[in-house]
Amino acid sequence: QENDYFSNDSHNLALYLKNEEESNENVMLYMVSALFKSLKPIYSWGDSISCKKIKKDVVILPVKEDGTIDYDYMDKYIKVIKKIVIKNVVIWKDKIIDKTKEII
Repeated sequence: QENDYFSNDSHNLALYLKNEEESNENVMLYMVSALFKSLKPIYSWGDSISCKKIKKDVVILPVKEDGTIDYDYMDKYIKVIKKIVIKNVVIWKDKIIDKTKEII
């Protein structure tokens, strides 16, 4: 999240990359998605996340051959997803315009 967020909920956690220079919006979007997919099935309203609990959890991220996190892959992956979404929105918009022309 770009700006600080404050809440009165005691189960909010702030997670930060140790390697901040690798961080950008696309990498963070990838990580949020990975965290959500990994942790959503584990935690619920009645079994909230905590700092102690999350230290035991595993989130799978892409890695390079040397075992380091592949930030470049995450960045490129999100860029491709964004392009696909934009393409689909343009296709949808064109269909709406075509339907509008038929009505007129």
